[in-house]
Amino acid sequence: MNPYVELFLMSFIFGTSGTFVKFLHLPSTTLAFFRLAVPTVVLFMYLSMNRVRLFRGNNMLLLIASALNALRLFLYFIAFNMATIGNATLAASTTSMFIFLFSIVFLKEKMTVKKSLLLIAAFIGICVLYSNKPISFANKDFLGMSIAILSSAIYSITMIIFKKELQRYSKTETIFYQNVVGAFIFLPFLFFNKPFPALWQVSLASVSGVMIGVVAFVMYFSLIKKVGPTVASLATFDTVISVIFGVVIFHEQLTVNMIIGGIIILLTSFFISSELRDPAVNE
Repeated sequence: MNPYVELFLMSFIFGTSGTFVKFLHLPSTTLAFFRLAVPTVVLFMYLSMNRVRLFRGNNMLLLIASALNALRLFLYFIAFNMATIGNATLAASTTSMFIFLFSIVFLKEKMTVKKSLLLIAAFIGICVLYSNKPISFANKDFLGMSIAILSSAIYSITMIIFKKELQRYSKTETIFYQNVVGAFIFLPFLFFNKPFPALWQVSLASVSGVMIGVVAFVMYFSLIKKVGPTVASLATFDTVISVIFGVVIFHEQLTVNMIIGGIIILLTSFFISSELRDPAVNE
């Protein structure tokens, strides 16, 4: 497949994440189950058919990273259930910034003037995004955006762990490990949450799990092989697509703060991602 076509399709699929959350009207725990369990089952069957031996190596660290990923995805869905798609998406697009920051703090990567300026610019973008919001946890948009940023910070930690420990694993195995613990954690909520999801919700949530959790990530890693890690910089397009969906489908208001803050955050993420050797994407 042409890399540019693949990039557009990948960005489009990732960009539908917030739309699925708003449209499904399901509890965050139920959403997390489908998003984690469906890829786990699909990838387990794929890896089993290819006779890949799972859970070799540092299993405890794998499980910790997988559990952290379950927590961040749960927070991610809470954020989208509370805030508008535009604000939650832009707040969640700070993952690269946290990977950048934590790599310097925990992996002792060298701090340069360029890195310092990029981190300052990202912080300014966040401040602009927040500038027209009352600083109050009673405000759903403010709280949802804050939870989205916390989700991104946790996600960056999981990516650093996988980056450091999973050199011996394939990308398909890595995606499986990211999802497997959360699939079991959120399984009870599927039955505890009332009412039980309708058939159309189960079907759509399953489609979302396959498209976002498997297809889009496979495309992402395929593009990295074809054009290198720079693809993560271009993957910021999915944020733009997600914001457009929020405005067109759900008639969300596009404010000046969102435009200016979003541009700063996305440009900063673009340049930060180009600096990272093995960056990540949100979904």
